[in-house]
Amino acid sequence: MFEMKENYIHCIIPSFNRIKQLKETYDQLISQTYKNIKIIIINDGSSDGTLEYFNSIDNENLHIINGDGNLWWGKSVNEGLKYVLETSSNEDYVLLLNDDIYFDNNLLYNFSNDLSKCKTPTLLGAYQADNLTKSATHLGYKVDFLKTKITPLFSSNDDINIGALPARGLFFTIDTLKNVGLINTFLFRQAVGDLEFTARALEKGINLKICEDAIIYTDAKSDDDSQMAQSLFKRFTSRYNNNSFLLYIIFFSIRGPWFLRISSLIRFIFFRISR
Repeated sequence: MFEMKENYIHCIIPSFNRIKQLKETYDQLISQTYKNIKIIIINDGSSDGTLEYFNSIDNENLHIINGDGNLWWGKSVNEGLKYVLETSSNEDYVLLLNDDIYFDNNLLYNFSNDLSKCKTPTLLGAYQADNLTKSATHLGYKVDFLKTKITPLFSSNDDINIGALPARGLFFTIDTLKNVGLINTFLFRQAVGDLEFTARALEKGINLKICEDAIIYTDAKSDDDSQMAQSLFKRFTSRYNNNSFLLYIIFFSIRGPWFLRISSLIRFIFFRISR
């Protein structure tokens, strides 16, 4: 249907004990109209048969990286990125995916087609929608460095400045990866690492944009979005949850204008007390 592309898209999928969802994601990838695909699954010590199942698949473009259960999201992604850097060409693409998502068979084509039209280096985020209602859930984030606030966007209007993107469908070139670097796993092992990665890219002059034709659907209560019922103590101290105060304080301490970084903790507390 579409003209064959010479460039490979390296699809990186971290997973832990979600073989059913991972099978569905894999099947969706091998059904893509864009055929030059390499699939890299990072299996972080799963005990549900993930390794045995995917080792039994005869696909030369499938590569499995095994962890010991301690990689978490950030190191899992980095293992995939490092493998891609060793095996790819500069003209290739990278696509970061979750293992619990749904998409049509034109997802990869739509990403590559949209990025080919960008005149400046760009990170493309998927148009993320609820699998049941089909309504938008995440179209990037607005980042207010003064008030230390990150707010989900529900419109891809060109007038809205995207300050960060989630990694649940993040598309970019190998050259962009070399420019931005890896996920900062010293500070972000699980959550917020994707926001820091994309905010860092923006500071390096790389544009952040939503590809409206690349739609990824997720269930309303995915594991990534169901962590709000935490004690106040855990929200201040956790390094693994999306709603961790600690991680957002760290984020604003290393990203944004340098003169705001040094007072991020004070402003973070002030703007939450003054609500």
